[in-house]
Amino acid sequence: MSILSPDDYFVFLNTWKVLVCRPCQYGLQKNGVEKHLIREHQAIPLAIRKDLIVYTETLTLLSPSEVLTPSTFPPIQAFDCLKQFNEGRQCIQCKAVCGTLSSMEAHCRDKHEWVKSKGLDDS
Repeated sequence: MSILSPDDYFVFLNTWKVLVCRPCQYGLQKNGVEKHLIREHQAIPLAIRKDLIVYTETLTLLSPSEVLTPSTFPPIQAFDCLKQFNEGRQCIQCKAVCGTLSSMEAHCRDKHEWVKSKGLDDS
């Protein structure tokens, strides 16, 4: 039996400071790795999951709003390790990218003091 390494479970894109779950092809936030492993990978033994969490704590990961996007970085080809989704959103004020409408709403509330009942602010 071979010993598995974190690279068997994750891809770390060091240039962008992004961690990708290999089986899911999903980008992970530093504070979401444990929840992701519990929710999606219960078949991985607990001891290995704990080791993976310890490993990810050694990485410098950017939050989704900090990751450079093609508008702020020369365009790149899609990464084979990431699944492409059509639901993504980009903030019109700061160009942050979020994977879902609800995460974009949370970004706008946290970063731009947006209130859904007021809609868009053109100021």
